[in-house]
Amino acid sequence: MGPEKSLMAILDWCAFTLPIARTERQPSEHEFRMRIVDVTVQMGKLFPTLMKHSVADLEVATPQRPYRRAWSCPNIGWRINADWKREEVLIVFNGAACDLLRKIGDEAQRDILLQAIESGSRIDLATDVETSLDIKEIEHAGWAKRITSTGFISSHTGDTLYIGSRKSGAFARVYRYAPPHPRSGLLRIEHELKKEQARAVAKIAAIHGVDEAQRSVAAKFNYQHPLLLEVFAGTSSPIVTERHERTMARTEIWLMTQAAPAFQRLVRDGVITDPAAWVKKYMLGDA
Repeated sequence: MGPEKSLMAILDWCAFTLPIARTERQPSEHEFRMRIVDVTVQMGKLFPTLMKHSVADLEVATPQRPYRRAWSCPNIGWRINADWKREEVLIVFNGAACDLLRKIGDEAQRDILLQAIESGSRIDLATDVETSLDIKEIEHAGWAKRITSTGFISSHTGDTLYIGSRKSGAFARVYRYAPPHPRSGLLRIEHELKKEQARAVAKIAAIHGVDEAQRSVAAKFNYQHPLLLEVFAGTSSPIVTERHERTMARTEIWLMTQAAPAFQRLVRDGVITDPAAWVKKYMLGDA
């Protein structure tokens, strides 16, 4: 049975690192907080749209191991994980924070993805499908033969199918909540990417969009059930990690994701009447 409705793929988790000053001795509480302030200043330069919507006063939060301190933005939900012995902080956008990020706008999400290309540690993509399909049917249909680690859990809260190992660079969850949960009519397919895989998928999402990034990951899993073949049909891109290709420079990605669309709008609106001449004069120069 085909899906009654397949919703657009969404970014459901994004984590990356940013540098922080480190000393040989344990700093005082004031000194450490000032370093966190420096991180927020750094975030303001990297993510101006996001930070305009973020409350300045952070709240103490539960840290993610191996970090021992954490602060969260109370209105958006992003979190800074830190430890005075480490030279980087881990910035985390969980599912709720990603939802609010989308509401702020495409530019805010794109800025986050651009940073994930450089220092991403985890990205989750999710797709919801309105269908009554039993998850077991997806398991019976199978996926790429190289993926041998699987698991299925059924409880009073719902059913979950795990595909692959969480220790690997790519892992999938397919689950449905049990009634009367308001989302019980939706089948959710989530892909969790880590480290090199996360950075490679972030590049696809930043350039071609989250939908294409999700299709690209699904192609890697090679699902065999007709429902998933239908849901993830369409253009996909090869997931090329840093082992095979150097990550695209931030400037080049900015040209492709922001400058090029703006240039196209100016051409459509008649502001630039001769695109080739404009590019030659203002961008190529004597090149």
